[in-house]
Amino acid sequence: MWEEQELSVRAEELYQRFCSTKQEAVRLRCALDGFFLAGIPEDQRRDYGRCLKRRIRPAVTQLIRQGDRRRLEQLERQGWFGERELDEFIRSAIEQDQPAMLICLLQLKKKNYGFKGRRLEL
Repeated sequence: MWEEQELSVRAEELYQRFCSTKQEAVRLRCALDGFFLAGIPEDQRRDYGRCLKRRIRPAVTQLIRQGDRRRLEQLERQGWFGERELDEFIRSAIEQDQPAMLICLLQLKKKNYGFKGRRLEL
């Protein structure tokens, strides 16, 4: 019970910070943390989602940097980015030297869009 109350207080503090800050980086970080919390009110999840949808590139770039495959896959299921953005995220994973995230992104690309163009053979 204490854990639930403590979690609820933390979630409320996070949402207050999200609503009150004028700094986009802080807002994005709060949205990334808050959107994935279990048991938050739907209006809060919707507010976090609006922020993430508008700032999907920096949000996914941050998840790539953190190596957070689970949350990246959850964002992908929201349908907030397409093939062009996915290609950008693949380049970002390469640039950030994140091979596990690169594999995850390539798997998403294969599943959703396939690979077009030249065939590569050994």
